[in-house]
Amino acid sequence: MTLFVVLLPMVVRSAMPSYEFRSYESSAHIAGVPLFASGASPVAIVAFGGRPRGVIAVGGIAFGVIAVGGVAGGGLAIGGISLAFRSRRAGIGWQAAGGGAVGYRAFGGLAAGSYAYAGNGVAFGYHEACGRQKEKLFG
Repeated sequence: MTLFVVLLPMVVRSAMPSYEFRSYESSAHIAGVPLFASGASPVAIVAFGGRPRGVIAVGGIAFGVIAVGGVAGGGLAIGGISLAFRSRRAGIGWQAAGGGAVGYRAFGGLAAGSYAYAGNGVAFGYHEACGRQKEKLFG
């Protein structure tokens, strides 16, 4: 069992060809910034990759005006952990929605903020809390 679980994956992985994520940058530029780019950490108007930065950024750790990814930050952030003016998923922001949401107006399974709405989840609100379990955060 140990040989199968430990050694076989090491042998099979070394026998498989490695595919590298190739970088691409478009020839069209706007204000000196490429229109489209992809790669490990691209910077462009529209950027796709591991750590993209741009107006529209899609990737693992994304930062931009519109950011989509596992960790997202920007004007509108959609991701597992989001920090934005307006965020979706597990978010922290002025208006946050998602599994765990923290913000002035929060909506999600676990919501905390001034106005918190949790549906069937848990809501902690300063002014108002709405959910299966209702609690006031302060006083």
